[in-house]
Amino acid sequence: MIYLFSAFGSLSVGALINSQGQTKVNLKITLVTLATALPLSIILIPTYGITGLIITTLVSRFPSTIISLWWIKTHLAAKIDLSSSARILIASAIAATPTYLLTTQLTQPDWLTLILGATIYLASYMITAPLIGAIDQTDTRNLKEMTKTLGPLTPIINIPLNIIEKLTTKIQTK
Repeated sequence: MIYLFSAFGSLSVGALINSQGQTKVNLKITLVTLATALPLSIILIPTYGITGLIITTLVSRFPSTIISLWWIKTHLAAKIDLSSSARILIASAIAATPTYLLTTQLTQPDWLTLILGATIYLASYMITAPLIGAIDQTDTRNLKEMTKTLGPLTPIINIPLNIIEKLTTKIQTK
């Protein structure tokens, strides 16, 4: 669930701020996370165990993400594309639904359930993302260009990318 914040830039905001030479700003933002996480962890983890840890992790990252986005918008005049982020989250939720429903009914070994779940999710996402505009032709071209350096993995990764490219071409050229 922590990666839900990545749709709003949480994985890259720290690197962006640091790349601008603003390591002090990033330190202050990290201290906000610590100031939020420490008391929450002392209260929630002993009482609720792993659920308390999950809540602590989610809640403590929220203020620092908001502050980072505000700083970037104020000082760098950059902002996230909320509609694009929403489409990605919606496509992910739609793909996760059949995956969850099917994998919870399986009585196979865990490793097989994992492989089946990943396959179901990937297939669902490959169809859903182009349909709702979460991925477009430019994204597909960029992904193909980035994967060229992966050597023998490139042809394997290009299989789903080619399918997505065909879907985006048919859907988004209408």
